[in-house]
Amino acid sequence: MKEGAPWHRAGGALQFTKATWGDFSTHPYSWACQPGKARQIARKALLLTIQRMKQDGITPSVWLLALRWNCGYDGMLRRMNRNWSYAEHVNNLYYDHDFLRTRI
Repeated sequence: MKEGAPWHRAGGALQFTKATWGDFSTHPYSWACQPGKARQIARKALLLTIQRMKQDGITPSVWLLALRWNCGYDGMLRRMNRNWSYAEHVNNLYYDHDFLRTRI
């Protein structure tokens, strides 16, 4: 919901960078424009990030996962104790959607 780019653009609607795609997939970067494949790789990226956070003694949260998505893992580590509007927006979208889903 946050990214919102069209699927046909480089990186697809999830706006994968070549580097991030390469970190989690051996498939060609052009496949990031395919919704099914991109979502599969995004799930893999998030699950591996959660595992790494736990290994590093970090409690995973929506906010931290969004920060990692936006800044990479090292960027997340550098920024995790600061305000970051991208992560805040994703966090708000997630919890607003969750709240609405449970009320309907």
